[in-house]
Formats: sequence, structure tokens, C-alpha cells
Amino acid sequence: LRMWFGGQPIEVKKGEPFPLQLITGTVTEAKDHEGAPHLYVIQLQTDEPPSVAEEQKLLRAGFRQIVAQLRPHYEPSNLIGKKFAILANLKPSNFKSVRSEGMLLTAVKGSTLGLLTVAPEVSVKNGTSIIPRDCVLQSKPNFDVKKELKKLDLITRGENGVVYFGNQPLQLQDADGKVHDVVGEKVGEGAKIQ
Repeated sequence: LRMWFGGQPIEVKKGEPFPLQLITGTVTEAKDHEGAPHLYVIQLQTDEPPSVAEEQKLLRAGFRQIVAQLRPHYEPSNLIGKKFAILANLKPSNFKSVRSEGMLLTAVKGSTLGLLTVAPEVSVKNGTSIIPRDCVLQSKPNFDVKKELKKLDLITRGENGVVYFGNQPLQLQDADGKVHDVVGEKVGEGAKIQ
């Protein structure tokens, strides 16, 4: 909001805690939700170990099922095979009797919505952590997205829509140790992360 009204982004100091557990996951299946026409049920491969599935009571190890309201912005077939950012430290919930085990974060600017992703040419493993540069992960279990997400200064900058937490870009490392930025698809500068 500071950026939209002419202010500066909050200054994030080195070592600042970041409360979101963001990981990458590849969409393996996306279909209409039978009980809610505006929702999709999406299966994402995360390659998380069985201990995570047991601890978080996931439906199956190495995968997360997410219910997402992505119509009319995405068709299910356009999601298959793409890698997206998953908010993983949410309490599982049910949407019209279908369990959701996380959330796909989106960048929203006006009527345009884009999922948070990495460039398709970037080779990154499923389950890779995403964290702002110079911050430390201090995720809270059962993160309350309705109350807490709006408090974070998450916004896109530049024509590529790089996602920032205050003045620090959200980043991840690929298999070769190179650092890459996380972007909001289709939105460019000034999109709010929801």
C-alpha cells in the first residue's frame, strides 16, 4: 500500500524473520470442483518427505491438494506441468467437502490475476524453499492468512513482476546453486499479493 500511495516500501533488515513457509510444487492435475463451479481442485507434487505428510496430516506424502479460486484467469489444462509457489504453513481446511492443504499465492492488479512462479527455464526441485533475500524463515504453524497476510508488505515490482517483501525480493536456489527471483505471472509492477 505504501508503494501505491507514493510511500516507500518498508525496510527489511538483514536477518528479519519471514513468517510464510513458501515452497515450490508442480501441478500434476487440475479439475473443476464438483460442488463449487468457481473453484478448481489442484494436485501439486512437492516431494516433501513422509514425515511432513504425517506431521501435517496430508492426504499423501510428496503431494498437496489445493482448492483454488482461479476462474476465469486460468483453465485447468494451462496449469498442468507448471511450477508455482505454495503457502504451506496453513491449517488444512475444507471447501465444499474437499480438503485443501495449502494455498497458491496470487499477484492481483486490477482485474488481472497471476500465480507466483519461477521462469519456466529455471530448473528447481519441487519443495524448494522460497524466502526473501537476507531474511530468515520463522514460519508459524497454522498461519492465519485472513489476519496476517495483509500485514505483510508483499508487492510486485518491475515489468517482470518480481515479488518483494518490503525491499527484499523473494528468491530460491536452483539445483546448480544459482539464485532466482519469484514473479507474479501476467501482472508487472504494483500487484498486491493475496
